[in-house]
Amino acid sequence: MKKAVLYILSIGFIVTLFFTACEPLDIKRATKIQTGTAMNISYRSAEIQGLIIDVSDDLREVGHCWSQSPEPTIDGEHMQSENSLSPGEQIYTRLDNLNNGYTYYVRAYAITDKEVIYGEEINFQLQSIPADWNITFINPQEDKLWPMGESKMIEWQSSVQDTFIVDLFDISNNSVIEEIGRLAFTPDNNTYSINYTLPNDIRIVENNSYYIRVSCVNFDIYQMLRFIATKPIITVNKPINGETVLLGRDYKITWTSQSVDRVDILLYQNNSFLSNIAEGQINSYDYYNWTVDELTYSAGSNYQIEVRYSDYPNYKDYSGNFTIEIPNISITTPTPNTSITSGTPISIVWTSNLSSAENIKIELLQNSTVMHTIAASTPNTGSYDWNTSNIAAGTYDLVVSSADYNIPVSVPVSITIN
Repeated sequence: MKKAVLYILSIGFIVTLFFTACEPLDIKRATKIQTGTAMNISYRSAEIQGLIIDVSDDLREVGHCWSQSPEPTIDGEHMQSENSLSPGEQIYTRLDNLNNGYTYYVRAYAITDKEVIYGEEINFQLQSIPADWNITFINPQEDKLWPMGESKMIEWQSSVQDTFIVDLFDISNNSVIEEIGRLAFTPDNNTYSINYTLPNDIRIVENNSYYIRVSCVNFDIYQMLRFIATKPIITVNKPINGETVLLGRDYKITWTSQSVDRVDILLYQNNSFLSNIAEGQINSYDYYNWTVDELTYSAGSNYQIEVRYSDYPNYKDYSGNFTIEIPNISITTPTPNTSITSGTPISIVWTSNLSSAENIKIELLQNSTVMHTIAASTPNTGSYDWNTSNIAAGTYDLVVSSADYNIPVSVPVSITIN
């Protein structure tokens, strides 16, 4: 009986073993990845191309992680590769916004339900920025005035091989007020320009300093140019309406202004342009000494002066209408051929269109030679009391002239001293 039981148990064990052996084996597959190689290494970017060698059933994500230190992990910079999770698929990642000249370490990674798997580590070094890569402004000049609402051409030179960003920048709060535009690198021309109209709104405060900033998209290279936002004003004060300006004299043109660094001064007659008196004159004192020489200008009426902002001619003002005259002096007393007893006081009287600030000289001439100076310089009051003592008897020409200028000279009046 005992033998029969053992026989039956043996048969059951063999049958169980047979059926168990016929069931499929549960073999687990492991994820295997390869980091790959770095390609197209530039100043700020590189491309990494790895490989999925094999996958487990619970693989969820693959990609690359990188750092400037060895053994990078997904706790730092990393990027998922957009591809199917199948053996033989590439793990492609483009790394951008890197720091030029530095060495980077890269590893492929794979995330499963249970763990993070890393591939072998590779490294590469980015290209360094050439020493001659910079940005140099051509226009406008540093610290120039820029009227609100007016346009300027912004120009610069650069050999940087990148896209340029041009901003209106407020350095007081380190913020961009407005992006002006973007210009791409041009290999055949290293000069760039963009026209810009400065806003005339609440973003800009009159007389505050602002900056034009030209920077690069992919490199830490930039240049800033300072300017002052303004609202220019010009008001011409002289000549006034009805004033007389004399040929051969210096005349002070005056004006008041605000936020104007250089001016042009122009002459008109009968509302028509005649000539430029001055161009690009530095506006330090709001006046200009105009030499009204006889070779350039002519006597006449209905003249006007225009003073305008050199850089922005729309900001301007005009003087009143004035007359240009030839200087003249006319002796009214004594009259021609007057006889005077030596020692007798007389009044010399004249009229003139000279300024009251101009001094007068009075002389006695014989044959155009000065024989006696009655007054070397006396105020232009229109009269002078002369004591005729110590004048030798004879016939003289009495002349009155300017003590400050060589001209004019009055018409001589012949007098006789007895």
